[in-house]
Amino acid sequence: MNVWITGACSGIGQATAYSFAARGHAIILTALEGPELLSTAQECLSKGASGVKCLPFNLLQTDQIAELAKNAWEAFDGGIDILYCNAGIS
Repeated sequence: MNVWITGACSGIGQATAYSFAARGHAIILTALEGPELLSTAQECLSKGASGVKCLPFNLLQTDQIAELAKNAWEAFDGGIDILYCNAGIS
């Protein structure tokens, strides 16, 4: 399955990414750009993810969310099976 997780670099989002990775799923990670995004991706691969794509994004850029969704849909050929919306805006 292809799983897209927002807010994927800390807390519940990161733990969820690791859990899906351990089950061999392909994962799309969305979070703010930074070293945490890459380290989460590397850890997902080491836990057994069949693939990992990083889509750094700030969800405050609401005018660009449609483009983000298009990129996520195209990240893996099979589309998205699970969308886990974990990112918060404060």
